[in-house]
Amino acid sequence: MTNKKIVLWKSDVKQILNVITLTLAFAIGLFSLLNINNIINQDFLSFSNLFKITDSQSQSRNFVVIYNFVILLFTALGSLLWNYRNISKLQIKLSKYLAFYISYVGISVVSFVLLNFFPYTAEKTPVNLLIASAPFLVLMLVNTIAESIATYIYKKAYPNYKLYLTNFVLATVFKWVLVGTLSFALFAFISINDTDLLFSNQNPFYVWMKQNVLTQSQSSVLITVAFSFVLVAYVFTSAGQLLISKQRNKLLNFSKSILSYMLVVLASFSAWMIINAFTMNQNDGILVNRVPAHLFWMLALLIDVLVLGAYTYVSTSKIIHSFNQTTKGFVLVFTLVLTTSILLTFKMFDRDKFNNFILVLLAALSVLYALVIWQLFVKQNSSVSNIIAYLILTCLAFASVLEGLNAKLLTSDPQNDVLNNGSLLFKVADLFIISAVSFGTLSLLHRALCWTKAIVTIFVYKRREKKTPKRKRAKWLKFLF
Repeated sequence: MTNKKIVLWKSDVKQILNVITLTLAFAIGLFSLLNINNIINQDFLSFSNLFKITDSQSQSRNFVVIYNFVILLFTALGSLLWNYRNISKLQIKLSKYLAFYISYVGISVVSFVLLNFFPYTAEKTPVNLLIASAPFLVLMLVNTIAESIATYIYKKAYPNYKLYLTNFVLATVFKWVLVGTLSFALFAFISINDTDLLFSNQNPFYVWMKQNVLTQSQSSVLITVAFSFVLVAYVFTSAGQLLISKQRNKLLNFSKSILSYMLVVLASFSAWMIINAFTMNQNDGILVNRVPAHLFWMLALLIDVLVLGAYTYVSTSKIIHSFNQTTKGFVLVFTLVLTTSILLTFKMFDRDKFNNFILVLLAALSVLYALVIWQLFVKQNSSVSNIIAYLILTCLAFASVLEGLNAKLLTSDPQNDVLNNGSLLFKVADLFIISAVSFGTLSLLHRALCWTKAIVTIFVYKRREKKTPKRKRAKWLKFLF
């Protein structure tokens, strides 16, 4: 087998491993969201009591359920993320990395099984939180080993190895200090081994926390400063390690791999939204006494996906590099105007408050996605386009918050779900949406006027050139240039 065939074979194997990793991430995210009812366990903590902290028992049950969900889901998806990242920037032979690949996938599968098939129930004790934390600790250990091997390989490739090694050692030490401190705090907190008493005065560690951490005392200040110092030191040493080890192009490719993985996770969330939208019970929570207007936001989601898909194709292909700076900015602003116009069109029906919130949220996420693609792939410093894009994003962010408050999403009051009559109501949220559309439209009109002026100038110049005699035209051109 020639060297060229070996390189192609290795590339194909990496692609297959990446596809397996991304497929697992999508499946784990979607199944975990669809199984959310079993994970939360209605007999132990119902949805109506989720985030309820009015008494110590509610606080304790919310803590164990939310911690169990977050730590296991984060470990399952985070393990696959590190696996995907390592494969994308793999610097060792695939045969040597196979053990790490199996380890990452194994950690992810174990976390997924613990999350979905062994949920926290009334029969369990807080000690089970240590079992839920075990995959995360193993993941951190595997990451440390993998990074150590990568550091050894980095020694041969770059001259500033000592500086990189110093940052790596410090970052590793600070990371394990944070992990060890939080693990010890968790162990001390659950040592009472009674779920309902975790946030009561019968828990010695909770009492100590209230006296020494949650109050304005000297010990509280010292603990906060020490923990903040370690956290900031870890962030700075990790950032220094990243900047030293990666050139601009490699850092860009690294960002693209992270973005690709996050898009897969968001795709699983979107699939869950679509499935859940058509299976929600009319009598559940905020859906009391009304039929959700799925058709409106589903159509908006479909159109946004098509628009962003076309924009992504243009931005990631060689087509965009043949455009000048003005045209690149025009493509971005046109995409944002199209997205906000879709939002405004569907919102004019004003079907119900929940639908309005979803529409605005989809538009804000679409604009954010377009901005990320713009920064990663186009890499064009167009100040006007950047200002317009961030103005639109800011307007939609305020509008989404206001629509969420208007929908009263945390209440199950039937009066909240009465349909609104009339067309577009000029509320504050609507003014933000109209402002977003106006900013983009004015920018497009300004560019259109500039292009029209340029076309007219060229047309007039060509017309004068034809009417001017050859000798005079030559002298005029010589004078002009």
